[in-house]
Amino acid sequence: MLDNDIAPDSHQEPPFPRYALYFAGILIVFSIALAVTGRSTGYGTTSVAKSTPLMERELRFLDQSDGSIQVLAAPENRDVATLPPGTSGFVRVVMRGLARHRKLRGVGDAVPFRLTQWRDGRLSIFDPVTRKVVYLGAFGKRDRQAFARLLTIGGSVR
Repeated sequence: MLDNDIAPDSHQEPPFPRYALYFAGILIVFSIALAVTGRSTGYGTTSVAKSTPLMERELRFLDQSDGSIQVLAAPENRDVATLPPGTSGFVRVVMRGLARHRKLRGVGDAVPFRLTQWRDGRLSIFDPVTRKVVYLGAFGKRDRQAFARLLTIGGSVR
C-alpha cells in the first residue's frame, strides 16, 4: 500500500465539540434551578385563586345509540338536556377527554361530574373519580356558555 492510499477503516470522525456539552450541562442545571425556585417561592408560576362555589350541579353524560348525548342531573337522574349528533362540539370534546381518563382507570359513567360556577366568575367541571378539573373560561365565551347553560336548564340547582 502506498503512503497516499488511505484505508477505508482509518477514517476518524472529528470529536464532538466539548463546548456544546458544557453548554447543554449549564442549560440543564439552570432549568432545574428555575423550576426549584418557582416551586419554592411561587415566582413565575400560575395558580388558580381560591374561591367559593356560587352554583353547583352534578351531571352525568350518557352516549346514546343515535350519536346524541343525554345529560342527566344527579342524584335523581333527571333529564336535563339532549345534545343532538353534530352539535355541542366543545361539550363533547371536554367530556370525551374526561371520560378517556376514567376509561384508563376502568371506571364507567356511574359517578357524576361536578359543574361549578365560582363566585369569582370562573366555571369548571370536576371529575371526582380522576380528580381532573377543566376550567372552562380559557376556551372563550361561546364555549363557556355551552356548559353554563347546563347549570340552569331543567331546574333544581344547588
